[in-house]
Amino acid sequence: MKNNIQKVYSKLPKKKLGLKKHKIDLGLVDDVFDENRRIVEILDEAINQYRDTADLLLRISGMYDQNINRINDAIQKANELGANDIENELITAKDIAEKYKEISADRANKIFSL
Repeated sequence: MKNNIQKVYSKLPKKKLGLKKHKIDLGLVDDVFDENRRIVEILDEAINQYRDTADLLLRISGMYDQNINRINDAIQKANELGANDIENELITAKDIAEKYKEISADRANKIFSL
């Protein structure tokens, strides 16, 4: 039986394999994978912050919507009272509120589409 084992060992290459180098290379690969995991975690955090921002923008858009309804009521009352100067200022305020409402909703939708 020893003869068979000796035959097998004699056929194995006598060259050194340099396993220390392979161990270092595997360590570098582990470092790369660890860094990639860390980057993915940071990316996930950034995506969550984008979603939070989009939620806030939608809330702001809804708040502008409520404000526009109040402005419309005030415009109607100013019209009934014949207060043209106030009515014109309210119309300007309404135009600005509608613009910001549209901008905030648009930005939120762009974030959600990412």
